[in-house]
Amino acid sequence: MFWLWLSISILIGYLLGSIPISLIISKKLFKFDIRNYGSKNMGGTNVGRIMGKKWGAAVVVLDAVKTFLPVLIVSLLAKKISNYEVIVYATGFASLLGHCYPIFAGFKGGKAVACTYGFILATNIGLFFTTALIFFLVLYIKKYVSLGSILSAFFAFVLSLFPPFTNIMNFTSYNFTYSFTLLMVFLFVLYRHRKNIVKIIKHQENKVSWL
Repeated sequence: MFWLWLSISILIGYLLGSIPISLIISKKLFKFDIRNYGSKNMGGTNVGRIMGKKWGAAVVVLDAVKTFLPVLIVSLLAKKISNYEVIVYATGFASLLGHCYPIFAGFKGGKAVACTYGFILATNIGLFFTTALIFFLVLYIKKYVSLGSILSAFFAFVLSLFPPFTNIMNFTSYNFTYSFTLLMVFLFVLYRHRKNIVKIIKHQENKVSWL
């Protein structure tokens, strides 16, 4: 039963994560392909720069939701399955993979930031608000969305190592699997931002202008 649940949940997580929200909006409402403009990325940051802050925010929220929902649903439905937490975390990571390598958009997607927050919100609301605060603090001080994304993902992993903290209003009690999953998420986010890191070092990374 475990392996059946795991396989189905991973598939569902990946397929939902593969839904190219920004591409659908840009093509259906604006009649152009967001992948041909700006950084050519389908993430909310690029959408905000090209289509406006409101649409950028909408894409961020919807991208987070497409990870939040499958993780939340699986965490509730699979609770009686042995080691169900592994199924929950695998579902979330599969959604991140789907977002970055979407089968519905030529396997070229975003950078998994919004989806990461969707995953954390579904599994640990206390950690969600803390890492969101870290993100906005870094964004306010340094003006780099990419740096805020990387550091918030890093601190999500670090904070998950402390059971008293991670047990605040989460669906699952602390276990090593959760910390390991967040470590994998951080490394994945770091990898997806490798070009941004080079630009930051060279002082070529775009800064937000609305802070």
